[in-house]
Amino acid sequence: MPATVTAGNLIGGPLTDLKIGVDASEVSVGPTLAPLRWRKETTWIDYRVEQKRGIIKKEEATTRYYISTVVAHATLENLRIALNQIAANLSGSTLTVDEDVLGQQSLLAEGPGPSGLTRTLDFPIVVSMATGDIVTIEQSGQQGFPVEFEVLQNPSTGAWFTVLN
Repeated sequence: MPATVTAGNLIGGPLTDLKIGVDASEVSVGPTLAPLRWRKETTWIDYRVEQKRGIIKKEEATTRYYISTVVAHATLENLRIALNQIAANLSGSTLTVDEDVLGQQSLLAEGPGPSGLTRTLDFPIVVSMATGDIVTIEQSGQQGFPVEFEVLQNPSTGAWFTVLN
């Protein structure tokens, strides 16, 4: 029997707002050009016994989460965040990229949810990971900055993030 699809539960599209900051003082960097992408990487421990050729048990050893999107507003402030630079590195219309990095931040992502609701994802501890192409200079087409963050586990609660409708 084919699965039933409930149209109101289908969601998609870019974020309506992305907020980045420190400890509930997040600042909006605006909407995104792409949806928020999540990636989970797990390292597994395989258990074997001499009498068997196969794996008899698996256990998670390490779990890491990554999130990424493309920030729509191509401002120097958003480029500073994409490159993990501290606020002091942006002075007027000049961004100096050096070894002084932001470190841990928090991130709130808001976008379309099921049945017309707004879905909010709360990532209390993230680190900006500037990987791959950051800026492509073209004469045509919409420009934005790809941003990627590693989501760190909260040492006091054990949680990586929270999803709210």
